[in-house]
Parts: sequence; C-alpha cells; structure tokens
Amino acid sequence: KPTPVPSPTARPTATPLPTVTPTGTIKGLFSFNAKNPPSSDALTSRDVIGISVGIDWPSLEPTQGNFSWSVIDAKVKQVTDAGKLVLLRIQTGGREGKPAWLDSLGCEKFSWKDPKDGTVLSIPVFFCEKYVDAHVAMIQAVGAHFGSNQKIVVVSDNFANGQSNDWAVPSSRVVDGLPPTGSSQESRWMVAGWTHDKMVTAGKRTIAAWMAAMPRA
Repeated sequence: KPTPVPSPTARPTATPLPTVTPTGTIKGLFSFNAKNPPSSDALTSRDVIGISVGIDWPSLEPTQGNFSWSVIDAKVKQVTDAGKLVLLRIQTGGREGKPAWLDSLGCEKFSWKDPKDGTVLSIPVFFCEKYVDAHVAMIQAVGAHFGSNQKIVVVSDNFANGQSNDWAVPSSRVVDGLPPTGSSQESRWMVAGWTHDKMVTAGKRTIAAWMAAMPRA
C-alpha cells in the first residue's frame, strides 16, 4: 500500500501592518534666503514647497514695544501668493540682530572683536532675565500678528547668537587685548556669570514662547 501523505498544514496569513500617515510633517524643499527677496526661481519652481522669510529684530521692533510689520508682511504675502509655505525667521544675532534699545535694560554686557574686521562688539548676555523677557515679548507679538496664518509652518528659534543667526557664541580661549587685562572670550563669559543651567533656562523660555505663539508651526 502507498504511504499516506499528510495534508499540508496551512500557514497563517500575516496580518498586514496598518499604513501610518504622518501628521504635521512637512516634506519638501525650502529655499533659505531670509535676508533678501525670494528669487523668481524659488517662487515658481514646482520642486520648492516653501521659502524662508525673515527680518532682523531691530527692523521689526525699532523701539521697545513698537512694531513695524510692513516689510515682513510684504515678504510673507509674496511667498504665500505664489502658493508656497513659509519658514519664519527673526534674526536676533550678529551685528544686525540686537536692537539698540536693549542697552537700556541694564543687562551685563559681553564684548568681543568681530573676526571680520576687528570691530569691538557688545551684546547683552544671553541669560540676562530682562533680555530674555524682551525676546519673549517680541515672540508673543509675532504670534499675535501671524499666529493664525496657516501658511507659516516652521519658525526658527535663536537665543544664543553672537556672530550670526546660527548658534555662534564667541568662545575663544586666546587672550585678545580686551579688558580685563589678560582675558579671553571664554574667561569673560565666566566672569559675566555663564552657567549651563542659565543657558538651558534661557533657551527653554524662548522655545516655549514660540510654541505658544505659533502653535500651527
């Protein structure tokens, strides 16, 4: 007699994984050219979904509590009229990023020589509470003005910017001839009261302010 062949055991069908559609995710190319008008190529390119739009803090708030919106409004309108999304950037670093009225707040100052031309520059220390208060107030004003604009999908937070709008804290250990005698950029930060906790607290405050002011971004 032939040996009976057992019936094959049915293999269980794998349950397909659910398709997950990301929410709140922005995918695509952004054109980064915040200080200059958007190029016509960026405005018309089908490959570009968004454009960085920016203004420096002194131009936005020339005197404390008084804001000038016309320039940034025109930039945002130009970009959104072209069907693009907006990455909003308020420059708070470098020579152009600190309003002159900040000097009246009474914050400790940090000074260094601009590596480009040796000019001595001074800024309020990043962790001065009055300076952070002014920064947060500016962010809140931006939120009151732009918070309902659904085309602004990303905002840039900058709170420790000495030489540019990126994280650019002057921190050389080289003695540079500025007072006090024998000091360097790093040692002057220490004298001014720099600590890790103070910097983290300042950063958290500005990040939280942006999140509250621009909840759609």
